[in-house]
Amino acid sequence: MNKVLENLIERVAALPKAAQEEVVRSVIEIEQRHTGVYRLDDEERADILEALEEMKRGEVAGNDEAAALFARLRG
Repeated sequence: MNKVLENLIERVAALPKAAQEEVVRSVIEIEQRHTGVYRLDDEERADILEALEEMKRGEVAGNDEAAALFARLRG
């Protein structure tokens, strides 16, 4: 680790908790751009699991419903 990064870590450690959390989110975003790995947060994971359950229950839009939605969104 280079000296600039070491110094930055020390400075971040002195920041308030909210600022530290912001730094963490930023670093994770940078990591994802460089590694191609996206890590879901708890809310995203819950949304996906709920969507899968809806699909299992057959709660999906048919072709006509989907076409109507896209037509409406196109304006």
